[in-house]
Amino acid sequence: MFKFCRAFASPLAAIALGLAALPALAQAPAADPVRPFALSTGAVQAALGTDLVWRVREPVIERFAAAGRDGDAITVFAETLGIPWREFAENAEPRADHPWVRMQRELAEAARATGKPVSLQLTLARERYAREAVRSGTNIELREIGSRCFDLNLGTEASYVTAYPRYVTWMMRNYAPRWVNVSAEINAYLAACGDGPAWRALVDLQRASYRAAKAVDANAVVYASFLIDELYGKTLDGFDAAHYAALNNLSRDRFGLAMQIHGPRATDPVQLPRDYLSRVRDRNPKEAPLLVADTGWNSRDLAVGTPSSCQRAAVPGNDAAAAAYLRWLLDQARALRIDLVTWSSLFDALPAEVMTSCYPSASWPFYRACGNDSNCVFMNTQRSAAENAQAGELRFKAEGAMGLRTYEGTPKGALMQVWQEALRQPRR
Repeated sequence: MFKFCRAFASPLAAIALGLAALPALAQAPAADPVRPFALSTGAVQAALGTDLVWRVREPVIERFAAAGRDGDAITVFAETLGIPWREFAENAEPRADHPWVRMQRELAEAARATGKPVSLQLTLARERYAREAVRSGTNIELREIGSRCFDLNLGTEASYVTAYPRYVTWMMRNYAPRWVNVSAEINAYLAACGDGPAWRALVDLQRASYRAAKAVDANAVVYASFLIDELYGKTLDGFDAAHYAALNNLSRDRFGLAMQIHGPRATDPVQLPRDYLSRVRDRNPKEAPLLVADTGWNSRDLAVGTPSSCQRAAVPGNDAAAAAYLRWLLDQARALRIDLVTWSSLFDALPAEVMTSCYPSASWPFYRACGNDSNCVFMNTQRSAAENAQAGELRFKAEGAMGLRTYEGTPKGALMQVWQEALRQPRR
């Protein structure tokens, strides 16, 4: 995945509770005037109707500068540009004239220009390998590669075993990150494909990528992140001990929490158990320290369906609930001495009209029902790519309004206030 493409696992019927009882969050522990965590956010948004749908929009340097002003660190989600797998399989470094190289160097230079430390997020695989970046003139095209539940034990997969540590090394040298996630949400493969020889081969490759990162900078915090929803058995209060045990051999300096929970499990932050962040270490005290690798909360209602059967608030969201979740999260991070909290995006990923619109059904190749609406065309491609139209639309819109600012850049009142209050507190 790119991170905004994860599917909602529950049907809309499971989204039953409304936004209520926000005052209950007042029972959270009193704020410590000194915080242990750095606050980081990224700048990825959707550019519908383009080859690279998810990216840091132009001008890149200004987008990163904004993230630098609004955070202690800059998060770069490198998955948006894919990986030139063949290039790294054939050589230690990709050719300098490859457009992927130009784009990555532009991002790296803009991130470093902020003067803030970089938090780099790399993706090896979920159910499939991260997509391949293929030269397309002066641009790149992202292609799905490999099969679902691929098996690195097969001789045909040897090139990926060679390529990925080289990719990690190149990215480390170019970004010089303080934190680097070498295997974002890797337990998605475990959840989909099971704990067998193929999973264990993927673990071996993850360990090699950890060593590659440490070889460049032994002081960098090198970690793996995990979808908590999968670890908790898709419940708010569960824990899958067998799933956790299968993660034991993955190399990590931190246990990264990837928590996009709004919608399928909770529509109100007061539903979250007190141990939602601490549960991994409560049950496994020898686990590495925790880190929040990726989280957020939609601050706008998500509409699903066609104009004739439109569910306007299929997943409800508002600024007050998002602010309440952030306050809860930071109180927990303070109590647990977490050293990095990553909010998915500074800006909303999708324009407000995309989140709140119901588009007509239209089919390839002409999408006549859409007229000249490129958003409608894109929504229908997402519907057709999923197991059903509703799931495809939910998947695409799931994290569309999680920014601290709107798509255009206006700060969100209550949410940004909580974030900035934390930023003003001194750090240990």
